[in-house]
Amino acid sequence: MRTAYLVLGAVLLVTAAAAWVLWVITPLIHDGSDSYPYWEVLNYFMAFSVLVALLVNAAGKRAYDRANSADGPITRRWLTVNVLFFASLVLAAWFYWNWFFYFFPESEPGAADIHLEMWTLINPLFYLTCGVTGFRMLRRA
Repeated sequence: MRTAYLVLGAVLLVTAAAAWVLWVITPLIHDGSDSYPYWEVLNYFMAFSVLVALLVNAAGKRAYDRANSADGPITRRWLTVNVLFFASLVLAAWFYWNWFFYFFPESEPGAADIHLEMWTLINPLFYLTCGVTGFRMLRRA
């Protein structure tokens, strides 16, 4: 289990860092076409990372809720567990909804601009959620 946490935590951190770097340099390297080949590859790693972050943070919330009463005080640990879980939940919903659109663009005619703009919300949430989750997994391992 320790090795799995170590490997998955590293994957989350590396993917978050790669996505952040690509986000910053995309205006410098993009050729102006409708295609984003680097993002098309990175999105598969991001999809995996989003799923891992959601599962790890859901397990963390479940463990915390089992060990503590529902009407207990709001502590730093409670806040961390809940913010990471709900951020992962929102990230998963937004990421997969937006990513699946690129596989089936005819499902929402005229919505391409909306989906393109959604990445401005998804990417920063991805860096923070997956980066923090990956860092916490490495510390735990």
